[in-house]
Amino acid sequence: MNLRADLIFASEQRSANVVSLRSITRVASIVGPVIAAGLIAFIVMNALTLANKVKNIEREWLDTEPRKEQALKVLNAGGINDDILSEIETWRHSSVDWAPQFLSIQESISPNIQLDSMRISQTLKQNDKGIAARSFTLSLAGKAVGKAAETAVEGLQKHFIESTDFKDLIASAEIPRYGADPDDKNNRIFQLNCEYTLSLFE
Repeated sequence: MNLRADLIFASEQRSANVVSLRSITRVASIVGPVIAAGLIAFIVMNALTLANKVKNIEREWLDTEPRKEQALKVLNAGGINDDILSEIETWRHSSVDWAPQFLSIQESISPNIQLDSMRISQTLKQNDKGIAARSFTLSLAGKAVGKAAETAVEGLQKHFIESTDFKDLIASAEIPRYGADPDDKNNRIFQLNCEYTLSLFE
């Protein structure tokens, strides 16, 4: 005859399972708050880090703002200088190189001609496309002496029209005044106006 006596209360009996509901509950009650605290700490640390980054960026912005203003001023001044330089270049391109032309006149003028004045004038005009240009006029005044006076004046006019030094530059060469010299009837007083082709500002 076998007798069995249970000396353990039912409340003290343990389950044979490796994991019980009670153990899970106990682990959860300990681990859960730890994980929550870790998450909260992580979020707080991230927030503090971001706040520091924002402060650093704001500080850098405050440091670079004056530099930005200075850079904008320099760029603006550079743009103005570029505009001035461009305008100077357009004036240079529209100018005429007078030295070789004066030399050509000196070498080709007839001994029968005595120049009293040589004047250069300019006006601002527009070509047929509306582009601004400079219009130059070279005026020569003087007297032609001797029997070949008329031939000498015509030869000077022809030089401006046909010579390689002037033919690509001169639009017209006209003699608005030609007549006898009051002091000497054998001499002729003349004026020769040479109008240049338009010099564009480009």
